[in-house]
Amino acid sequence: MRSADGQFTASTCHFVQWDIRGAGNAAIQLDAGRAIVQGCTFAQEGPHVQIEEPVKSALLVGNQASGGFVAENKAGTRTQLAANESSPAEWTDEAKKHYRVAVGAEGDGQRVFPANGGEWQ
Repeated sequence: MRSADGQFTASTCHFVQWDIRGAGNAAIQLDAGRAIVQGCTFAQEGPHVQIEEPVKSALLVGNQASGGFVAENKAGTRTQLAANESSPAEWTDEAKKHYRVAVGAEGDGQRVFPANGGEWQ
């Protein structure tokens, strides 16, 4: 969606093979306007929906993906995420002790998240 006045709606859709070149593209790219994505399934790992800052409203509700539904939100509170499938991985404190992060290693994903609850130090 690129139009500031546009409305995009996807309901009970099944998305497959959207990032054929492996560039990290989302199945749905929202650059502006309004959108509702509800009850959809995604056959690949995320990102599933990319929401850019100019988006006026994005409602993403009840979506599923086997590795957990991933929405990259740059529109802040104008995006509402509810009842989407979360990642099945449970990272206990004990499990975290056995991992090291080598940023830039072969096979790295494109995202790095802070370990202190969401704030970079």
